[in-house]
Amino acid sequence: MELSLAVNASLVALSKYAIFCTEPFRIPFAGRVDVCRFDKTGTITAENLVLEGVVGVDPTDDRKLVNVKNSSRETTLCLAAAHALVRLDDGTIVGDPMEKTTLAALAFQRCEQISPANVNAPHKMQLSIRRRFQFSSALKGMSTVSNLPNNKTFTAVKGAPEMMKGTLSTVRAHYDDTYKYFTREGSRVLALATKDMPSMSFDQVGAFVIVLTILAHIEID
Repeated sequence: MELSLAVNASLVALSKYAIFCTEPFRIPFAGRVDVCRFDKTGTITAENLVLEGVVGVDPTDDRKLVNVKNSSRETTLCLAAAHALVRLDDGTIVGDPMEKTTLAALAFQRCEQISPANVNAPHKMQLSIRRRFQFSSALKGMSTVSNLPNNKTFTAVKGAPEMMKGTLSTVRAHYDDTYKYFTREGSRVLALATKDMPSMSFDQVGAFVIVLTILAHIEID
């Protein structure tokens, strides 16, 4: 009886604020809640993603956002290669909206064969993706193995900054402070890592894949 009265009183109180409950029996559980957050696409978040830039590339300011078109060769290639986008027969590219936004910001085209769409691009490097490691929730990252025109093998990795930190051979002094700052600002932050390796045949790439699968992570040394 007391519970019913409490629920009814709660319904009346909520209705005064134009809040209506379709499942009143859940109201008692609200007493266990400390924080409640509401989200609706298009209000707090938006469907269209915006690539703000890259940080950690300016030696004078770790938090300075640099336009991706002005980033280094390694950063450009990593952003262009580390994706799981697929081109359909009709030419439509499907996949993670963030990765589609990244390629669009870089003005790169295609999916398996990646190259700048602009002939005046600062980094006119074309790469061919040989193998993909799809995003793993356990590893919090994904990677690709690609071939470069100079017969080098290029490994591109991206993932959660806290996960990537343990795979890097060199970690900047303000690494943690930088990614935590932008995370608190509401941005989605990804860390990037690359490694250039000697030319590898298809079989060698396959063997490399097996090793990576066994290790369950990529070591950038």
